[in-house]
Amino acid sequence: MSRIIVPISKLNYPVAFSLDADEIFAKMGAHEDDQFTYTFRVSVDNPQRREQIRAALSAVLEPDEFIGLTQFLEDNGWDVSFLADTF
Repeated sequence: MSRIIVPISKLNYPVAFSLDADEIFAKMGAHEDDQFTYTFRVSVDNPQRREQIRAALSAVLEPDEFIGLTQFLEDNGWDVSFLADTF
């Protein structure tokens, strides 16, 4: 991946591991924060705020990407977690 955001609900993970493994990695000093990969949540209840965000997105995204993202947000009640990869 490169400089993208992916809705976490759309990630395909045929192999997954217990969250307990993350605790072990952290305890053993092997869990590192990564400046290029992170998660975030978009949660917007206010209709006016949604319109402001739509306007800002339409100014920077290609039309097809804008339509796809805003439709995805609408379909999910504007409450979506994303994985961001900026590398």
